[in-house]
Amino acid sequence: MKQKKAVKEQGKYLIEKAFDDYNWILTDDIMIIDSLVCYKATSTIKIKGRRGDFTKPVTAWYAPEICLPVGPDGFAGLPGIIVELKIDKVTTRLKKINFTDKDVIIELPKNKKRMTETEFDSFIEGLIDSGNEKD
Repeated sequence: MKQKKAVKEQGKYLIEKAFDDYNWILTDDIMIIDSLVCYKATSTIKIKGRRGDFTKPVTAWYAPEICLPVGPDGFAGLPGIIVELKIDKVTTRLKKINFTDKDVIIELPKNKKRMTETEFDSFIEGLIDSGNEKD
């Protein structure tokens, strides 16, 4: 069985995250976006930084009419395509959808190092910790 996961490019890394890791909370809120009936889902993301860990709210508006569990910025796993995504105060909105009957093959870059989000977070934390060490 194939694991359902999203892949996000971050510099020279490909960060993988399983759909189950998003912990979406589905709501009954509805918004019409470009004639698509969209439903609201919320979650949070944890950010590690030099000043410590903090969380940011995530709001996604997804359209079950287009039954693809994908979205922008590496977010995925909802019962429809994510049409609009808001992380804290930054909003990303789908601009255009083109449908085709042809198979689409998406090849990930081969020159990028693949790691899970947990591995990447640990890697970044190690860089931050080593930058804070005094000689």
